[in-house]
Amino acid sequence: MNCARILARRTSALIVGLASALFALALVVVFLRFFPASRLEVFSPGPEQFRAFTLNEGFVDVSINLDASDWPYTFFAPACIGDLYWPEIYSASACWSRDGSVVAVFKTWNTGPETYFTEAYDFREHRHLRPEGYSDGVEIHRRITSLVEARGGLGAGIPKEEGKGGEHPYTSFPMGIWILPGAVTVLGLWGAARLWRRAPAVRPLGIRGAFR
Repeated sequence: MNCARILARRTSALIVGLASALFALALVVVFLRFFPASRLEVFSPGPEQFRAFTLNEGFVDVSINLDASDWPYTFFAPACIGDLYWPEIYSASACWSRDGSVVAVFKTWNTGPETYFTEAYDFREHRHLRPEGYSDGVEIHRRITSLVEARGGLGAGIPKEEGKGGEHPYTSFPMGIWILPGAVTVLGLWGAARLWRRAPAVRPLGIRGAFR
């Protein structure tokens, strides 16, 4: 086997090993977006048990984000439905529709007594309803109101803090999320090792052979 073929096989082995490691790393990053450590999971009251979770973020400027997990429709990251904590600007709450297929956020601004729906996620139609601009606030409130009413009206509220609402907070990673990235890494390294072994070692030429 000439040196070019040996080099090609070893290059292929390195590429396979590197690609499998990068792919496994990407899987871990995506999984951790759906299962962050400091989350509070909530499930819909309906039989489908749709999943959402609140996530506490920040140290100085604290925020509580509500995310809807609808994989594979929210493929790379859960849909962020909104920030539930900004007391200087508004007070916010979230709830399910009565049939459990819609999770919605509604806010009351400090400048007035009106309460408006601002964002929602429809698990049945896999749609994220949110305003596209500042002028769309009234229209998105109307659309979310109609959607929630069509799904049975307002249902169970979503707790924003640990230990409220009877939900169990999960603060650790499910062990199952490591199975697929681990399997990809092991298979990729196994394939790279086989390619590497199939390429024989390159023996350096002696002084006499180098001048032939």
